[in-house]
Amino acid sequence: MARWQRQGVLADTIPAGIQHVQQRQVQADGSVVYRHRVVVPESLAHLPRIGVRFTLPHDFGQVRWFGRGPHENYPDRNASALRDVWAREPDESPYLVPQEFGLRTECEWIEFVARHSRVRIDALAPATLHFSAVHHTPLQLLQARDTTELIRTADLVVHLDVAHRGVGSASCGPDVLPTYEIPAGTYEFSYVVRRI
Repeated sequence: MARWQRQGVLADTIPAGIQHVQQRQVQADGSVVYRHRVVVPESLAHLPRIGVRFTLPHDFGQVRWFGRGPHENYPDRNASALRDVWAREPDESPYLVPQEFGLRTECEWIEFVARHSRVRIDALAPATLHFSAVHHTPLQLLQARDTTELIRTADLVVHLDVAHRGVGSASCGPDVLPTYEIPAGTYEFSYVVRRI
């Protein structure tokens, strides 16, 4: 690099990005097993979440899960959320300033219920995953300055995470404890999706 700089060539380099390998295996019963391997380099440590995002049609108006609930909870704020089977409609933003919301932690399974069908996701490894199901994309939440600017999407936006950063209280106190940060490293997770 120094040799190139002496010759007047200066180039910014982009650090290595995240590596994500996804495998899908269709089973004889029509279910699909997904396996993910995500490698986070040191340059990108402390991400907000590691997982996948997908959408479901608007008619999936009910969510059931076995995990912590019934209210939203995060890895560093889930002691009051009991492990049980819960059901509710997808969340709407409870905050005046739009931001991330609606996470449910430590879920063994999640079902998305429509009028005539259900989609079920069972965690395989690790035994539990975190999820949120809302009618807003992350970009919409980021761009809206208040709830009047927040446009509800027709589709249901689902996040399924193997790791999620804690909330902390950096706005009025200490940041999240190191235990609840997402360090660089390799993350592997798998789950099975089936229509019921």
